[in-house]
Amino acid sequence: MHNLIILTFTKEFSQTTSIDFVRNILVNKLHARKIVIGFNHQFGFNREGNFEYLDELGKFYNFEVEEIPEQDLHNETVSSTLIRKALQDGRIQRANAYLDHLYFMMGKLLEGSAELKEKNMNTFMVQLDEECKLVPPDGVYAVRIESSTASSKGILNIKNSRYGNDRRFGDMEIEFFPFIAEGFTAGKDVTIYFAKRVRDELIFSDISNLEDQLRKDRILVEEMIY
Repeated sequence: MHNLIILTFTKEFSQTTSIDFVRNILVNKLHARKIVIGFNHQFGFNREGNFEYLDELGKFYNFEVEEIPEQDLHNETVSSTLIRKALQDGRIQRANAYLDHLYFMMGKLLEGSAELKEKNMNTFMVQLDEECKLVPPDGVYAVRIESSTASSKGILNIKNSRYGNDRRFGDMEIEFFPFIAEGFTAGKDVTIYFAKRVRDELIFSDISNLEDQLRKDRILVEEMIY
């Protein structure tokens, strides 16, 4: 069973001592038996708690503590800040290297462009499920999308330029062009795996120009290994 517990960070909560946090929350409420923390994690009022302190308390309260070692990539210490910055800059390959897996988002397929469908290029809009998930910047991406019945490489376009840096979740336009359309239908839940940012978003004068560009993008993306 997987559970997520969110604690509201208030001024009062910020003054909780490390011993009170361990005793009152981790032990008395969560009945923790194993706690995993990052290599530089500190907690409690004035950041007084750390791995060594938690390990000592674990001996008294009968829980195990595991520390995730520092990850290093090309002489950079990997952190959540570096990962977020890479994603916000559209440096997908760098973010994937930090994560050691392809960055992904989950959502639901909706009907796509009727004009492209007439030209045998089925596309789908994607409605994201995770409101708090970091969405890469506007542009075109090489992705793989998987559902319970299908899997395909494809091109994903993210568009929210009307709002600039104010990336409003509900107004974001995300459209997917699968190279193998069989098995993908509106209403399907999907997972999007990001491989690379291909280019900036372009404005096309007519549907024929868009169709030509998508064909060029497809040739480029199909040559990628991911």
